[in-house]
Amino acid sequence: MESIHGAAQPGRFGVGEYPKLQTLELLKVTLVPVCSPDLEAVLPFEKPEDLLNKPLLGDSTPYRSPKRFGWAEWFQDLDVRNVRPSRVRQFGNGLLGLEAALTGQGILLACDHLIWPEVKMGRLALAYKHAMPCPFSYHVVCVGSALERPIVQAFRRWLLEDASIPN
Repeated sequence: MESIHGAAQPGRFGVGEYPKLQTLELLKVTLVPVCSPDLEAVLPFEKPEDLLNKPLLGDSTPYRSPKRFGWAEWFQDLDVRNVRPSRVRQFGNGLLGLEAALTGQGILLACDHLIWPEVKMGRLALAYKHAMPCPFSYHVVCVGSALERPIVQAFRRWLLEDASIPN
């Protein structure tokens, strides 16, 4: 698929507003706090405020958008008042934050689709049982003229089918 600049860019993580591109939402995202099971003896924590005593990890994606969805918003979503987590170690992308969580460096507010395989294998655990809807989702994008191509149609169908399979 060609983008408006000629390079292949079939997917994006964002709000779905991409001028001059046809956009199809692929996956909605929720954010959950996870950490290495070695970080704490008893997980999940009893109350959200307990997380404030641990190192918090995040990625800088929410700060590149007017729609915020970091730790402050997660605590607000739980109606925890007057909490402004100031000691959040930020990473340039979610995979670096995931690696930090896996190695016991703190609690990561992470995209559910990225962490479930690690949770299933026991390498990560939920730090608190609350998932917050994310304003970003994964999208398949292409220029409008590409939609006429059978291979593009087949690729989009395959992505949608694969995304709908429960993990």
